[in-house]
Amino acid sequence: MPVDSLLVSAAIVSVFVIFGSVLYWGERRTRTVSPAGETAKVKRRGF
Repeated sequence: MPVDSLLVSAAIVSVFVIFGSVLYWGERRTRTVSPAGETAKVKRRGF
């Protein structure tokens, strides 16, 4: 296998790894923020 094809393959794999890690990081950030907002107690009147 020529060296240039190995470099292109490594670049493509690294792009997918970076994209997946950014998606995982974004999901972890939004998941930790949303439960904190839902646990706030809201006073409701019973009718």
